[in-house]
Amino acid sequence: MGKIRINKMDAARRQIDASIRMTFSGEDPIAIHSVIAAGHRIIRDICEQRGDIESYLRFTDWIVPEHAAEFWQHMNASANFLKHADKDVHAIHELNEEESDFMIVFASRWYGDLGSARSREMNVFAYWWALQHPDVIKPKLLEQIKRVGRDSEHRTMVTGMAALSRADRQKVGAMMLGGKVRF
Repeated sequence: MGKIRINKMDAARRQIDASIRMTFSGEDPIAIHSVIAAGHRIIRDICEQRGDIESYLRFTDWIVPEHAAEFWQHMNASANFLKHADKDVHAIHELNEEESDFMIVFASRWYGDLGSARSREMNVFAYWWALQHPDVIKPKLLEQIKRVGRDSEHRTMVTGMAALSRADRQKVGAMMLGGKVRF
C-alpha cells in the first residue's frame, strides 16, 4: 500500500479542486457536498487557529449584505446532516446543489486569503459562479468580472448563463476548465 504525505492546506486544496471537477462533471451532488464540506472545514479550522477570523468572515467582500443570513443558514445544515446520524437517524434532508457551489466559492476565497495561490480550478469556478449570480455580487466586483471578457464567447456566456439548465451550466464550467472556452 502506498502512502501519501500531505499537509492540511494541500488536503484542503485537493478537496476543493476535486469538488469543482466533480461539479463540472455532473457527479453525485451528495458526494460533492461531502468533499467540499471537508475542505471547507479544514480552511475554517486553519483560519481559527491562525486567528484569521476576519479573513474567514470577510464574505461581505463578495456577498450583498441582504444575502448574508441566507448564506450562513445553508452553509452548515447539509454538511452536518451528511456526516452525523447520532440525533436524526431517520431524518430526511433536501440538499440544494447550489449550497455546494457557495461552499466552493468561499472555501476557495479563504484558501487564497490564507496566503496560498488559488488553483486554476478555484479561479475558473469563482468566475463561473459569478456569471450566474450577478445580483448577489457587489457592483464593484461585478464590473471587474465583466471587464475580463475579450471575445464573443465571453459575452455570450455573460448574457446566456441564466437561461441554461444546471447541467448545461456545468458543461460550460467543464469547457472553461478544459480551456475550450476562453475567459
